[in-house]
Amino acid sequence: MKQDEELQRLLKAVAYSPGPIPNVSEVLEMGKEKGKEARVADDEGLEEDMLAGRPVPGSALREPSRIVRFFLSSTFTDTRLERDLMIAAVMPRVREYCQSVGLQLELSEMRWGVNDVHSARHETAELCMAELDRCKEQSVAMNFIGILGSKYGYRPFPAALDVELYTLLRGEAESGTHPLLDTWFVHDENRGLYILRHVTDIIPDYVPSRSDAASAKWWQTFEQIQSVLRSASRSLLAAGRITPEQARLFSQSVTEEEMRRGLIKHSDTGRCLLVSRELEGVPCSDRAYTDGADDEARMMLGDLKKELRARLEPAGRFVEFNVPYRAGGLDPVLHPEHAAYLRSFLGEMESRIVQSIREYQARSHVRSSPLYDEVRRHRSFASSKVDSFVGRDDLVTAICESAQAHKLTFVQGPSGSGKTSAMATAAARLRDRLPAGSV
Repeated sequence: MKQDEELQRLLKAVAYSPGPIPNVSEVLEMGKEKGKEARVADDEGLEEDMLAGRPVPGSALREPSRIVRFFLSSTFTDTRLERDLMIAAVMPRVREYCQSVGLQLELSEMRWGVNDVHSARHETAELCMAELDRCKEQSVAMNFIGILGSKYGYRPFPAALDVELYTLLRGEAESGTHPLLDTWFVHDENRGLYILRHVTDIIPDYVPSRSDAASAKWWQTFEQIQSVLRSASRSLLAAGRITPEQARLFSQSVTEEEMRRGLIKHSDTGRCLLVSRELEGVPCSDRAYTDGADDEARMMLGDLKKELRARLEPAGRFVEFNVPYRAGGLDPVLHPEHAAYLRSFLGEMESRIVQSIREYQARSHVRSSPLYDEVRRHRSFASSKVDSFVGRDDLVTAICESAQAHKLTFVQGPSGSGKTSAMATAAARLRDRLPAGSV
């Protein structure tokens, strides 16, 4: 109840009053006006290839996704207001718009997606990356939004290390730290990895959501292991025995890994966005908004922002806000300039997400037609039959030879004997052999 009251107080202070979202007819008109350009830029002859029976990418045969699903990446404590207000003020409006055009809106909010069991098993980063990849794969529009403030974030060491790298690190570490590493890392011979043991294997009373003696013991142990591995990796890097990419595993934050995966690794920059919020004058003592006195984290954050800006700004996918810091952090109730920033932030988020949906609607309107959809379904069905067809080469060869020699080939057999799969396989083999116009 108190959380709801606080959220309503913040919403009232921000006073977000957006304009109307464009309706469906406007989206379809944009598709008609840009139809020719969209065909050339996006389809690249796909529709013609589909209808003519020529090879097309496997992705073109799948049933089109109707999901708009984006991953929201940031450190948590310093962007709490942005996240909470976006969910409360922007998402309901965008969800209603998606429903009006036959789409389903989903937000991947990892503050809710990781429980105590996952944390104790060191699965947090793995779950985040899997969810990010899922958004990239499924979403037809916006699929990734990153927010970078003045905090670099949590920097865990890998929970799984290949044998060669672990052996190098252990050998470089001081001998007095070997019992610590040997206690917490176990050799998994089946996977060929050294695996970090679950916290509860050694500290049975540990519960991540509690602040007690067991939790304090784990985090003290974590910092010790982190210090040993980070120091060893730096020495190995200086000696040229490991690569910079391997060394980065022990210093990079989870947030940077998400940003690189969402904004650099995947090439769909048209469906992602980075927001950089510069909190001017924020002191290192405010640990909710900074990494404290961690100079390395501050330098890595600066380098990351610079690299991402250079990549995304030319494409219009980089947005920057400069916000004055006030004691206690962001507070739209006490500081009008903070309310103005959050109002602008929410407006930018809504317009960018809706624009990505409009662009998808325009593209899909250009390609969509009853004939195209019917051919796609038939080709998708045939492709599924070919993928599962094994053997019976004599039958397929006979069908191919008959089809090339005669105008009509008839295949007969009892129900369930594999006629459809055999004909689909024969058709795939004949695609480049028969004259143009053959059916």
